[in-house]
Amino acid sequence: MRILIIEDEEFVAQRLVQLLDQLEIEHEVCAIIGSVKASIEWLNNNQHPDVILADIQLSDGSSFSIFKEVDIKSKVIFTTSYDDFALDAFKVNSIDYLLKPITARKLKSAFDKLNLMRESFETERDYDVSNKHDVETLLSYISNQDKKYKSRFLIKVGNIYKSIKSEDIAYFYVNNKTTYLMTKDKRKYSLDTPLDELDGILSPETFFRINRQMIINIASIKEIHTFFNSRLLLSVDPEFDDDVIVTRSNISDFKNWMNS
Repeated sequence: MRILIIEDEEFVAQRLVQLLDQLEIEHEVCAIIGSVKASIEWLNNNQHPDVILADIQLSDGSSFSIFKEVDIKSKVIFTTSYDDFALDAFKVNSIDYLLKPITARKLKSAFDKLNLMRESFETERDYDVSNKHDVETLLSYISNQDKKYKSRFLIKVGNIYKSIKSEDIAYFYVNNKTTYLMTKDKRKYSLDTPLDELDGILSPETFFRINRQMIINIASIKEIHTFFNSRLLLSVDPEFDDDVIVTRSNISDFKNWMNS
């Protein structure tokens, strides 16, 4: 098993080498690299290892930048001194996350899991695809943690401006090419912001675009019904003057959103 260590603290890197030697696995540390830039260059010019041990915080940035630049073929175990990334949810499939100081027990557990997952896949190709999906999911999660979502809207009503909190909005919808928001207390206001733009500035934990015409607040969904043509029909509060439909292409993501 070929292992690449990405770690900018020499003492920590050497400690990882010692811990790996204590594990009952055949391995070779093919390189120890201490920066994002050098890691990208190495991965672009060398055969990818079986496993990468990567510190999240490097001297020239986050190691996540490496995975944005290079299509990684390896299994990844992230290490860090900080637990504020809250990555425990990603201890699935090929991703593991170890909080420093790394111990032999922690490292063994991570490699045991990687071996178990390797045995679980029918082919090595399936194993690689799973890894790519996990890394993309992880990068998306981290990106969303740093992103600031819109918390309020300034609405002009005649000569008066009103500030409406995003949490007080039941849904946004389009009618005759005009965007509207409906508040939870049944007040409707027009917006200059198109739905496509709203889709990128609203918190994905709270709002979901169910079709081309509507974005809905999860708190406004009362009931979910099956509907013809493999779609879903929503009962919402306040009531909408037309059917509130989740299109077929959005159903899988919608169910995951509702179940998150």
